[in-house]
Amino acid sequence: MNVSFTAGLNVEELADDPKLLKHLLRGALGELKEKQLRIDELEHSLAQLLRWKFGRRSEIVPQEQILFAFVQAFNVTERPAGPDPAASAPRKRTARPHGRRVVPADLPKEQVLIDLPKEDKECRKCGHELVQIGQDASKQLDIKPPELLVRETIRPKYACHNCEGHGVAIADLPVQPIPRCLAAPGLLAWTIVQKYQFHIPLYRQSQIYLSQKVLLSDSTLGGWIGQCGKLLQPVHAAMKKDILASEIMNTDDSPMRVLDPTLPHRTREGRLHTHLGDANHRHVVYEFSPNHQHHWAQDFLDPYHGFLQADAWKGYDALFKTGRMLEVGCWAHGRRYFFEAKESDSERALVALAYIHRLYEVEEQARDLSSQERLRMREAYALPILGAFKKWIEQQALAVLPRTPMAKALGYAQGQWRALCRYCQDGRLSIDNNASERSLRSPVLGRKNWMFFGSDDGGRWAAILYSLVESAKLNGHNPFEYLRDVISRIATHPARRILELTPAYWKPPLDRARGGAERVEAPRDGPNSS
Repeated sequence: MNVSFTAGLNVEELADDPKLLKHLLRGALGELKEKQLRIDELEHSLAQLLRWKFGRRSEIVPQEQILFAFVQAFNVTERPAGPDPAASAPRKRTARPHGRRVVPADLPKEQVLIDLPKEDKECRKCGHELVQIGQDASKQLDIKPPELLVRETIRPKYACHNCEGHGVAIADLPVQPIPRCLAAPGLLAWTIVQKYQFHIPLYRQSQIYLSQKVLLSDSTLGGWIGQCGKLLQPVHAAMKKDILASEIMNTDDSPMRVLDPTLPHRTREGRLHTHLGDANHRHVVYEFSPNHQHHWAQDFLDPYHGFLQADAWKGYDALFKTGRMLEVGCWAHGRRYFFEAKESDSERALVALAYIHRLYEVEEQARDLSSQERLRMREAYALPILGAFKKWIEQQALAVLPRTPMAKALGYAQGQWRALCRYCQDGRLSIDNNASERSLRSPVLGRKNWMFFGSDDGGRWAAILYSLVESAKLNGHNPFEYLRDVISRIATHPARRILELTPAYWKPPLDRARGGAERVEAPRDGPNSS
């Protein structure tokens, strides 16, 4: 119970009782300290809110500033221990080209001939006809806006004139992915790509079609999206089974608004979870949950065995306690806490950022190495840095005031220390979970345009379609070409070979025609299969 020692005090009543005065003074000082801590918390929250709303999102700190703070704190003239940058060749970064861009050679070409008039093809001096000795060609990029077309399927009918009444012969109509649907697979794929790759809401797509004098309402387009989500559900399930066979998985989630007319604000918060497989299972699988309860993530990940890299959300704790999964921490999250504490405790924050900066320097120099070589470099250079950093954290944790941003940063690092150091146990592991955060970038950009999911079912269909679009991009495919092919084939494709339609195993039509349809076996049952 909070008791205010300053409320209702009368100075005349504090006359002669020293014990009462001491008691009231201690209470007033304690209350003042508590209020000051609360003020500091609110000021920190306000500063972070203003930075998030109006400031730069980048968390870059000049290297000179970090090094200067490290030197001042420890009275040293050298950088913290780590690999010598001159000892290994620096990773070359590809510079952006300058000047006029080169037109890609594989784009379709449309030639325009500009010739001399006939009267100018005679020599003005002797009158003979000019002979062409070459030509000058200049290139420009042009565009033909996407146009709707009508695909008319014609099936000739045949009958026998000698045997009347024995019926008419006609070819069977190809199996349609969505029965009696006005849209062909190409238009269905284009609608999906426009929304889930290029973030164009359905009502804007409807306006684009209307500009071509075709009336397709946003409700019609939404119906197509839902039917495609149901149609492609088996592919999504196969992708999920595939990534659960990984040895390393990354996961994260982001809030998404869901329309709910029963609520005063008409929307509530759902979540979109992302799960990335390892290099042998190159899929990113999204799952929608109507709330942030722990069991949604636990149900998805329960069959998994291996390394799981995630943030420190408590929903994963029950999974780690089973022993089937080893938690891998994220130094990007740990660094963010120290970066946010920079305004209130600059000296300590910059020293912590210097340690973390050295860890990332080791990763930068080991980026192009094999997993075994990367592990040896981490053992030689990263582990000593981590050991020194841990001692510094333990010392500072005894000196900082509780409930301050720095105390929270130190507490996060101490609570997650074992998980934060686990990347040094396997060269295939990453120092941070940025890969899964990058996989959420497209849905986060999309929600700025379409604002919310129309229902829980809409969230589930979006998760399926985002999974296919982002996994196609991850595997170097054109999402439109991939979706158009899969939508046209899935109705007749054997269920036992559904893995062939997932982006990691899909072959473009030309490749299938050249080398034959390559059959892909489903992952064998094992410790990492569902």
